[in-house]
Amino acid sequence: MIVILGRIFWRQLKKLWAKAKQGGAILTRPKEYLTHAFLPSLLSWLCKLAVIGIFLAAFAIPVTFESVMWVTGSGSLANVVSFTPGAVGITQATNALALDTCCDVARDTTIDYSTAQQLITTAWNVLFATVLVVSVFGWRGGKQLVSQSYVDAKVKVAEQKEQHAERKAAKRADRDASGRGLGRRHDNGGAAEDASADQGGDQ
Repeated sequence: MIVILGRIFWRQLKKLWAKAKQGGAILTRPKEYLTHAFLPSLLSWLCKLAVIGIFLAAFAIPVTFESVMWVTGSGSLANVVSFTPGAVGITQATNALALDTCCDVARDTTIDYSTAQQLITTAWNVLFATVLVVSVFGWRGGKQLVSQSYVDAKVKVAEQKEQHAERKAAKRADRDASGRGLGRRHDNGGAAEDASADQGGDQ
């Protein structure tokens, strides 16, 4: 098991390292990196903090550096361990725990705040993305782009299901083969015992 996990981890590590080298090539051009990558990312992160502060204030939750950082960290944690679409429910739970820990905010207030922020920001993201797609590709081109993306996503899901079914069938076949091997060894062992008993009886 350790060897198998090690091989899987090493394979993924090599892929990650190849991507890191490809993406890290911009670090050899510091000025371009600062203006085209670091600065936009920093501004985006600051805007995210501002949005959190605005929603906290809207629900009369103290807007402090600590509260904003706790909410930011809990949101990141929810995305990491998310097993629901958009981390719905997970985000509310982690935010409630974070704000209760740092600021003693009531759970109901935290859930209301977190739900409102998630709904409004999601709606805004969808609207903004729609406007961008239509403005860049036009209505017909945008519709075609979205339709093609949907078809590609369905194909990808089908491929993943097929691969999962193949892996499941392979595991089942391995278990069956192992079971037959154990059964043959058991039968051989039983036959040997019977033979020994017969020899003892003859003696």
